[in-house]
Amino acid sequence: MTDEGGRESTNVKLRRPKQGGIPPVTMLFVGVGVGFAVAGWWGLIFGGAIGFFLWRSRA
Repeated sequence: MTDEGGRESTNVKLRRPKQGGIPPVTMLFVGVGVGFAVAGWWGLIFGGAIGFFLWRSRA
């Protein structure tokens, strides 16, 4: 990108392209559901922790 003076700008933030589809918060609920289905109550806790991590890392 160039600024008004025609110089190359070095202060450009790169953005991730919008991937669309599933909102990131859905990962929290998927983690909880899959964890509970696979390993019961301990899986619910562990799946919730992983789902929370995935949700925050995609946001």
